[in-house]
Amino acid sequence: MSSHPASLSASPPPARKRRRAPLSTSAKSRPLGPVAAALHARRQARSLRRSAREAKQLRDQGVALISEDGAVAFTLRPCGSDLFVERTQRRPLGTLTVQCLRFSDGEAFERWCKVEPTRFDYPILFDRLCRHGDDVLCR
Repeated sequence: MSSHPASLSASPPPARKRRRAPLSTSAKSRPLGPVAAALHARRQARSLRRSAREAKQLRDQGVALISEDGAVAFTLRPCGSDLFVERTQRRPLGTLTVQCLRFSDGEAFERWCKVEPTRFDYPILFDRLCRHGDDVLCR
């Protein structure tokens, strides 16, 4: 068993952590570079086009909201000054439940939203449902 004294004393230097300046709420953010600014502007324009397209679609024929796994789907359509909601739920064994609801005011729609079980299972879908429903009833 031979051991070199150099191999025993050679240890890697300790890793240094880079210190960052503390974030202050009063400090202004630095401006974006030209490429990042162009990308940011393109994303904002795309978002505005998408929201305008969704509003037009909702006015014309309604909107379909579907969960990621396809288990729950909502179709919202304006019906005069009322809101027509069709809720479709697919169960794993092949059963299909369809509920059709018609809301004439925002209070009834809010009460239904408070007891809708989708708000726990699919919170993002539920948020979109409430937002689109309010858009139809408030116009």
